Amino acid sequence: MNITIDKESLNDGFVTLCGIWVLFMKIGLTCYEVGRSPAQSTIAILFKNVVDTFVSLLAYWIHGYAFAFGDQERIIGSKNFFTFGNVNFSHFFFNYARCAIVTTIVSGAITQKTEPIGYIISSYILAGFVYPIVSRSFWHQSGLFNINLPVEKLKKEITETNGVVFLVGGTAALIASFVTNARAVRYTIPTINQSYSLPLAVLGAFMQIIGSLGFVVGAQGHITESGDGQLASLAVVNTLLSTGSAGLYGLFFLRMRRDTYSIPRLINSALTGMVAVCGGANKYLPALAVMCGASASLLYMALEHLCTVTKIDDPTDTIASKVIHLIILFSDALN
Repeated sequence: MNITIDKESLNDGFVTLCGIWVLFMKIGLTCYEVGRSPAQSTIAILFKNVVDTFVSLLAYWIHGYAFAFGDQERIIGSKNFFTFGNVNFSHFFFNYARCAIVTTIVSGAITQKTEPIGYIISSYILAGFVYPIVSRSFWHQSGLFNINLPVEKLKKEITETNGVVFLVGGTAALIASFVTNARAVRYTIPTINQSYSLPLAVLGAFMQIIGSLGFVVGAQGHITESGDGQLASLAVVNTLLSTGSAGLYGLFFLRMRRDTYSIPRLINSALTGMVAVCGGANKYLPALAVMCGASASLLYMALEHLCTVTKIDDPTDTIASKVIHLIILFSDALN
């Protein structure tokens, strides 16, 4: 008996499930933010992160997706507004999931420092304008960084450069931290007392790691071609290796430098390794992923110290652990 397999439907279902998987990362970011904030900020954090889920969806549906993937114009798209036209909805949903992560990343850097309405407006702008235009430069076939790429490499680069999410989120968080004022308690309460619910923060970190696996697997865009399963498995293994090595190296460096251990810094160092490898998780050898995580932990420690010295108030160390991808992403795009 001959069985006909609809590869397109399988691929669409695969990408949709990965998009749902990615949204667990948003839950993890929310839990981590709540765990690193005082109890009186919990309601405001939950409100902002729930509302921005819907705000970013509307912004991306109305015009964000059109700006990112609308047509062949180089700078910005002008078709598929409100998802009209020939739109692949699995592609739309997966890219919305990545967009939703961007706005939540920024939330962690400005918690306790902004009014909800201001954050909601900024989320709309970020999801509807900033992120789509930047992501188009890397993911669209006529994007700025895809102009001179060969056709086969172009198809791979369009789907696999996940680092754009953390590049935009980390950079926006850095700018937002400069614009907003520092919390009064930031430099008056000892560092040891600034972690309010470590169990919740650790749970959030684990959920981010699990969600990041949806990033690296779903970015492949298909699962029916020969070798797709091996590439997906390699991406998962490399992400976990980089995350683990970054966490362990960060713990070692902190022990050597300050003769102490810190769970928040262990977590943030591990998350930095997770971010650093996502641009090439299905390309690197496992040993290279370990080296990537170790290098990322060093950069995280340096950036975290720089933020402290310059008094950039970053309640959840979002900037140090996410903006690191600025260097890695551009080096990957130019190779």
